Amino acid sequence: MNRLNPEEGADALGIADEHRASFLAMVDALRTPEARDAELARLRKELGAIDDALIEAGIQHPLGARGVRDLAEAYKELREGADEDDE
Repeated sequence: MNRLNPEEGADALGIADEHRASFLAMVDALRTPEARDAELARLRKELGAIDDALIEAGIQHPLGARGVRDLAEAYKELREGADEDDE
């Protein structure tokens, strides 16, 4: 198995320059099993908070990342419609 260092991994995955520092911090946070477990627990808690906010906003399904993407797409469509109305 060819192992990459974090910088090479970022390049191979096409991580954009503006997200590289976040990617490298995430890789560093996952280096040991204990660190990985702690970070996964933190991320699951954060995802739970996002799900709660989506539910409060009236979005029942889907939750998680897909719900955020759907919400962003709906917002984009509303903005595009508003821009067309202004013309």
